[in-house]
Amino acid sequence: MPWAIFASALLLTSLNDSVIEGFMRKCPLFLQ
Repeated sequence: MPWAIFASALLLTSLNDSVIEGFMRKCPLFLQ
């Protein structure tokens, strides 16, 4: 089921983006 793989990848990508965004807000000095 390619659509299931695509949906899972899309969901993981959006979750990853929000996690990275939150991490950048909390730890800006650590990333620099």
